[in-house]
Amino acid sequence: MIATNGKTGYAFRTDMDEADGSNAAKTFKSPDDAIAWQKARQGKTFPVPVYESDGTTLVGEFVIGG
Repeated sequence: MIATNGKTGYAFRTDMDEADGSNAAKTFKSPDDAIAWQKARQGKTFPVPVYESDGTTLVGEFVIGG
């Protein structure tokens, strides 16, 4: 994955799932729940940390949304 600063690295799936809505989707009981979630996040950005292969050294961030 390429961070906003152009550096290449890795992101944890758990961070990606939180930022992209995969975790939230598991809690939706109806399409209205999903629409409300989308409206609440509309226009916002959600940064995800990007790490070196050691999983510890932060090299940048990847942004979801906008």
